[in-house]
Amino acid sequence: MNQKEALLIEMKVSIQNLLKAAQSIEKFESTVVTGTWTAREILSHVAAWDLFFADMSKRMVKGEPLPEWPDFDEFNKEAVLERKNKTKDQLIEEVRKARDIYVRFIEEQPGELIFNSRGYEFTVGSLAKDIIGHDNHHLKQLTAQ
Repeated sequence: MNQKEALLIEMKVSIQNLLKAAQSIEKFESTVVTGTWTAREILSHVAAWDLFFADMSKRMVKGEPLPEWPDFDEFNKEAVLERKNKTKDQLIEEVRKARDIYVRFIEEQPGELIFNSRGYEFTVGSLAKDIIGHDNHHLKQLTAQ
């Protein structure tokens, strides 16, 4: 297995684990997981960050300028507000679709584009590793219940 294949497997497994844990939370709307966030809010921002990182990766492959990093608190707040009326199942499906978009994009790229910074501060692969770490961080929170 090459580095790209291993990365893709890790991306798929980490999101599957996160979604399985979220699915098992009965009080999805009200169970506070992080001290302030509910499982609903965690999934809302996971979906948003996957789409943001996928967009960043696409821009990197095209050699385009990257957007500024958003203010994390504001970005997360907006992600939650945009998804406030979605059901648990709809949110889980949105997260699954967002990750599928991200994974498919990486699958379509040659390995040298994934792991070469090409002048950026990071690589497409390192962004994907960050999102895996993000999944695992929230998985720990969801399973600590």
